[in-house]
Amino acid sequence: MTKPSVGPILAALLSACALLGLAACGGRPSAKWPDLQPTPDLDLSGAEAGARDQLESQRAEIEALLAQPATADAQAEAAESFGALGLLYVAYEFLAAAEVCLDNAATLQPEDYRWTYLRGYLAGVQGRLPEAVARYEETLEREEALLPAWLRLGRAHLELGESAAARRAFEEALRLAPEVAAAHEGLGRVAAAEGDPAAAVEAFERALALEPRATGVYYALGQAHRDLGDGEAAAAALARRGDVATRIPDPLISSLANVAESAQFYLMQGAEALEDERFEDAAAAYREAIERDPGQLAAARGLAFALEALGDAEGAIGVLEEGLEWVAPDAPDDDLAEVLRLLGGLHLRLGRHSEGIERLRESLALNPDRPTLRAALANALARTERFDEALVEFDRLVDEMDDSDPAIPALWEKRGTVRMALGQRRGALADFRAAAAAEPADSELRRRLAAALDRLGDSAAAARERAAAERLAGGSDGVARLRVAESRVRAGRYEEAIALYRETLRQDPTLQPARFGLASVLGHLGRFDQAVAEFEALLESSPRSGVAHRGRVVSLLLAERWGEARLALRDALSALPRDRDLALTQIRLLATAPDPRVRDGALAEEVARRVAQVSDSASSREALALALAEQGLFPPAIELQRSLSGALAAERLAAFEAGRAWTARGADEILVDLR
Repeated sequence: MTKPSVGPILAALLSACALLGLAACGGRPSAKWPDLQPTPDLDLSGAEAGARDQLESQRAEIEALLAQPATADAQAEAAESFGALGLLYVAYEFLAAAEVCLDNAATLQPEDYRWTYLRGYLAGVQGRLPEAVARYEETLEREEALLPAWLRLGRAHLELGESAAARRAFEEALRLAPEVAAAHEGLGRVAAAEGDPAAAVEAFERALALEPRATGVYYALGQAHRDLGDGEAAAAALARRGDVATRIPDPLISSLANVAESAQFYLMQGAEALEDERFEDAAAAYREAIERDPGQLAAARGLAFALEALGDAEGAIGVLEEGLEWVAPDAPDDDLAEVLRLLGGLHLRLGRHSEGIERLRESLALNPDRPTLRAALANALARTERFDEALVEFDRLVDEMDDSDPAIPALWEKRGTVRMALGQRRGALADFRAAAAAEPADSELRRRLAAALDRLGDSAAAARERAAAERLAGGSDGVARLRVAESRVRAGRYEEAIALYRETLRQDPTLQPARFGLASVLGHLGRFDQAVAEFEALLESSPRSGVAHRGRVVSLLLAERWGEARLALRDALSALPRDRDLALTQIRLLATAPDPRVRDGALAEEVARRVAQVSDSASSREALALALAEQGLFPPAIELQRSLSGALAAERLAAFEAGRAWTARGADEILVDLR
């Protein structure tokens, strides 16, 4: 991987870092030197081999430097070294040790703005916003043209609710760099906070024009359009929202890859690039991780994802096949099962059904309690007309799942289709009837039941089911209006669709498809309070409807009605006790709700441990870490959090290491498992 070039600010830091090691920050300075802090002792026994070797080999060299006479030149060199070591600690996410190194650099070179700026950055990462503001302001007194300091100062003021100060910082950033998207986004958020949605829209659109990948801006843009009463524009923006933030051009921070030499760092870089949909960058980072530490299964999986996204499915298969050889004999079965699952999916998408099915079987043998994996195998068998084998898998799924599970109606219908293909007509009819009974408001299921009855030769019963399906859809006029409403939705003409749905419901208030369509469009437009009312009306007639429960929960959370969302989640899980995604959402709300009155860390932990017994996944580990941190149980929370990757995971880890529980910055963080 070609390393990015760095600006003159980092030249001295990086050259010093080539000579000096992190572990040496803990060396004992000679009495000739100013008082320097020893860094916390770090246990590197569990560190990745490359990182550990790098740190240990450099200890003697930093101690040798501090053993020299404390001349002015030596102190300047030592300051550069401590600064470089601080950057290395940031790269390896040892933030407390990084702070000590930067403090030492500032002690040795108190007038150098770099150390003050980096101390502000660390304070911000760890949530100490007033301190971050003070550090950035001190930095700018010494280096007024430092663009990233203005941008980070503006964001810190925004998080503190200080919109006027934030505006001044972002305007100064624009004076220095008129084309920086982060400053335009910041001014948009200031305008939104000050009640000027028109100015917010203009600023957000300018930010997106400059940085189209910053999909995180679309949510704020949609909210601003909604505040202006422009429902269609709001829906269009919300449909494009994502998690990619505008970037702050910052050579001191973004050049950490020039300092770090561990595979773990490149794994983190690859995960962040995948999140941003920068697939070529992700592939390069994962290749670098594999080169530095051959046998990295996580890197192989990430590289395969990136290659498939780049259109190289064959390359992705090759990487995963090689990854199979890296699995240690004593590795958890889940590691091997996940690689096999990914291989199976790739083969199936390339039309290699036999290879795909074989890989899925191998994965399922290692992880037989994973229903989604068994369902994938059953569907693949059915698509290739291996109906006898598909029926075995569907039978096991139905036997192992509770009738209240929201996936059961679809399984009954699929098993009915397989039974019909095998000539088991009465068994097929029983499945279709069970599916229709479980979703009594689904007119399409009724139509498929009618078709099954026709094939069985029971034309009278088929006619009755067709009539029931038509009644559910509102009769011929209702069906016509629903079809027109759906076409309006597809065309983005949402207000017309809403009018059609409302007219249909005026004529028949029990028409469930119309109410669900109305609720969905209202939610899509950001009119969450109205969507809640429609989903609650759906639940009155179908109290076990999974889509209605989920829609109600999502709408309440997006409306920031945190207390009501907690009650809605309780009700949803009473009706759907095995819904893992709802349970994870409940944990996140209980552990991280912006309203502290809604939080209950002990209950969140109780639910998280139940989920973990059924499914040990990244999401379940993250949810448990959040629940533990909410109760102040930081050591086990930190241990769990370190197993996760990504920019947000790193931020949470820094918060836990600083002794802070995590507070969600919006509904999207809580809803991640329902989206």
